[in-house]
Amino acid sequence: MFTRPQGLRDEDVVRGLGAGWGLAGAQVEYAPLGFGSYHWRVRRGSDRWFATADDLEARRWDAAEPLPLVARRLTSALAGSRRLRDAGLEFVVAPLPRPSGELVRTLGDRYVLALYPFVDGETPQEGAYPDRAARAAVVDRLAALHAVDPGHDSAALTDDFVLPHLAGLRTAMADPGGPWEGGPFAGSTRDLLARHAAPLADALERYRRLVASVVARGTGFVLTHGEPHPGNTIGTPAGLVLIDWDTLLLAPPERDLWGLVDEDPDVLELYRSLTGRQVDAEALQLYRLRWDLTEICLYVDLFRHAHRLSDDTVVAWSGLQEHLDPVRW
Repeated sequence: MFTRPQGLRDEDVVRGLGAGWGLAGAQVEYAPLGFGSYHWRVRRGSDRWFATADDLEARRWDAAEPLPLVARRLTSALAGSRRLRDAGLEFVVAPLPRPSGELVRTLGDRYVLALYPFVDGETPQEGAYPDRAARAAVVDRLAALHAVDPGHDSAALTDDFVLPHLAGLRTAMADPGGPWEGGPFAGSTRDLLARHAAPLADALERYRRLVASVVARGTGFVLTHGEPHPGNTIGTPAGLVLIDWDTLLLAPPERDLWGLVDEDPDVLELYRSLTGRQVDAEALQLYRLRWDLTEICLYVDLFRHAHRLSDDTVVAWSGLQEHLDPVRW
């Protein structure tokens, strides 16, 4: 996130690192990166780490979801990545356990802190992978991940295909003039939503049908990363590693593949040659559409409620315009 978290100071993070991981006296520097978690570079002497804090309120899938359930979803994914790393998948950058064995520490009622090893390497710029070699490297990692016996991680959660804040989106679509709490992007979001309400309703129905079809065919589920885009990779001397495993789920493999296939259809043959698995065209469509619909749901929920002008809301408004574009669907 580009904007610092509300109600969470650097001193709170330092105290959490000390109490949770024994890093008393660590120095932290806020890192305005990504969109989702908050990040800090951590240093004590010559040792370095990376810390993240997740806002449980922002990670709710609907306004009534209890925060302990949100925390369970997050910690389940992080624990799954730790088990993968411990099982020998060295490209998995997993959180470091506390002396107690736990992977996170809560900071108040709202935030969850995790600590990671510092990975020295290069992350590509946002957007597409720079070339086929880069795509091949990540497909190789995904093939290894998908080859893990799903029974290896009986605690992993399974994709239920639910769109977050869908009820709120449907309410806003049904009553565009209804009450919104207000903020700099509320009116523009309402106008954009009204302009594209009909094709958006069609897209939601098409998503429902795709889910029903994929579930009915019983497509095999595997452990998936969820967002293997360039921003979640780091190139190191030892090879490519994947970061940000907070979206790990048991799901059809197409959850990890659709974006790569969009960039280069040859990924289909490369993945088949590595795994012997045929890629399901409908499942690719499902996850491609789900990405747009999820972003729309999240951004509309953000702008229906009280918000302020910040670097993050500017990025969110740009994202909403990008994803709420019927040409993409």
